[in-house]
Amino acid sequence: MTAWILDDGPLDDLARNVTAEEARTWPKGQLFIVRQTATDADGRRLSLTADRETPLAVLDIPLESEAANIVYTHLRRQAGGTANLAEHQAIAWILTASIDAVFVTEDKRAALTALAELGCGRVAHAFDLWLHLADEGMITFDQLRSLSESVSRKDQGLPGVALRIRQKLTSASCGTRDEDGPSSPAE
Repeated sequence: MTAWILDDGPLDDLARNVTAEEARTWPKGQLFIVRQTATDADGRRLSLTADRETPLAVLDIPLESEAANIVYTHLRRQAGGTANLAEHQAIAWILTASIDAVFVTEDKRAALTALAELGCGRVAHAFDLWLHLADEGMITFDQLRSLSESVSRKDQGLPGVALRIRQKLTSASCGTRDEDGPSSPAE
């Protein structure tokens, strides 16, 4: 099972579209954030991160760990303050974890840094997470549409909602869907 490590952008989108009550029904062990992302949480994001019943787990990086060493001697050599600290922590955690983990971000610089450090297949766009959640029945097609539209409205240079998501939403509208989540298109 892949561990999805969320940057703050995808977490914000998720918090705007999924209630803590809905998220409580999701399986544990799939969605994670680093401590800095949890620390910076406010508003709707806080509703997901503060609720101990949601499956969103917080990852700590002990000060004397290999991950902390990577954060402070490699990734943040020239950074000051806390700007980008959460994404640096996530990248370092994935580098040192012995599990299959993917960093999920909407931030161009974070994505490029993660791609350089983690390599192909260990960095994902928020669209990938939304599709995973829809395929697993964790979000409805209405939530998939809303999440995808939210991402495409941000100035990321994207042409809009990704074609693969638009195709999924189009095929789903021809099929049936119950209120608990997606189902297969009608045959």
